[in-house]
Amino acid sequence: MSPIILNFVLRILNNDVVLINYYLRNKELLLIYFFNLFFYYYLSKLISDTFKLNSLSLSITYFLLSFFIFDLFISLISKEVAFKTSIIIVLAIWLVFLIMKSIDKDRVFKLIIIYIASLFINNRYFNILKDLDNYIELNTDVPLQWLKLAELISSKNYYFAFTNNVIDGQSLVLSHVQSTVFNLNFYLRDFQFIRLNSNIFLFFSLLLIYDLNISKKNKIIASFSLVSLLLNSDWLTYLFLDSLMLEGVVSFLFAALIINLKKHLTRKLNLKSITYFSFFSCLFFTKQFISLISLFLLVYVFLRYKNVNAIIALAFYLADYIYKTIYTPNVENFELLNGTSSFELLKNVLFFNNLEFSNIVKIISQLLIDRPVSYVILLFFALNLFRIYKYKLDQSDLNLYFFIVVTNFILIFLLYAVWWKDFGIQSSFRYIMNVFYLLFIGLIKNLNNLEEKI
Repeated sequence: MSPIILNFVLRILNNDVVLINYYLRNKELLLIYFFNLFFYYYLSKLISDTFKLNSLSLSITYFLLSFFIFDLFISLISKEVAFKTSIIIVLAIWLVFLIMKSIDKDRVFKLIIIYIASLFINNRYFNILKDLDNYIELNTDVPLQWLKLAELISSKNYYFAFTNNVIDGQSLVLSHVQSTVFNLNFYLRDFQFIRLNSNIFLFFSLLLIYDLNISKKNKIIASFSLVSLLLNSDWLTYLFLDSLMLEGVVSFLFAALIINLKKHLTRKLNLKSITYFSFFSCLFFTKQFISLISLFLLVYVFLRYKNVNAIIALAFYLADYIYKTIYTPNVENFELLNGTSSFELLKNVLFFNNLEFSNIVKIISQLLIDRPVSYVILLFFALNLFRIYKYKLDQSDLNLYFFIVVTNFILIFLLYAVWWKDFGIQSSFRYIMNVFYLLFIGLIKNLNNLEEKI
């Protein structure tokens, strides 16, 4: 990882890192940013300690997705509950649970004070925070799609956005999370893109590393390496941390839930596991291949471990089915099909008919453009193959991460060989990045294990 960190340091010295330059131009922004991070850290620590989750990343994931779960089910009862009303109700529910379950009630009241202070500061400096004078929008999808979806949710509610979706069949969890973060930080304002809200996900990504059972030294090195990777490339910064693109959000939520899966494989009916699989079920409504991989995993957990807690996912599928059947009956459920017969596509794959294998080479060539990222991916595959060859399949969590990443690549290759033969290959990079945080965690754990064995 040292070449990546070194290159990042050189770019900082040359004033060539977009996000760092943004905060250094106005020191007030930096102070506001860190105060907001303090709130989210204190919140995640309190949730983790209160409910014995032993994971800050899982705690903040539960918190953010709880607003979606509330909206998903409340909209089946009433379509008129405004999103801002939902925010207040869910915050009140969290507050009640924290007060009831927390041993140290003073921590809950400190959290309330910190939150009120952050709201005041964000509102006081709103004009500075909303300033986008030097900001460059790198993707035309954002103003036409993701901004509009987040605005629909924030200004109305989940039901309204679902029935007036700007992309037929597009799931809304990730846009819902973006709307949630905005309203948590700027409740009194109408939705708009604020860089602070997206930048917070850099801190969330570091919580993934903080949660790992590795040495403190390796946590520090891994954190510097991840920050270097994400900020070293203007495109990667934009994709993960500095726009309304969805890759940074889905990559974090997916990784946070997957790295905590092992803790919830009990066969007995267990409230903690039911809660976990309830939040895990939200992954079904994120992005195409993450949804499919999550479904595969849930079926595997149910069959392999006889885990009855996973059955809770049926409630989420039923709610989604009701939405689609009643409110959008003429919309294609899987937007990638675009009207194409599923049977015809399956037949083409099984009999190798009309497949564009040259697109696989193009996808790999596209990936190699970003050398630091391709270096990390190559190292991930090399270490996993070495581990499997040397130590067989004795580490279930690393095997799972490897399986997920490989499956994601296979699905991407199939997408462009079968469906999108003439579609822009450039977007394949974004599909790969959906599992980037999990891939990076797998790499770090492999390196840590290798160090221990030497």
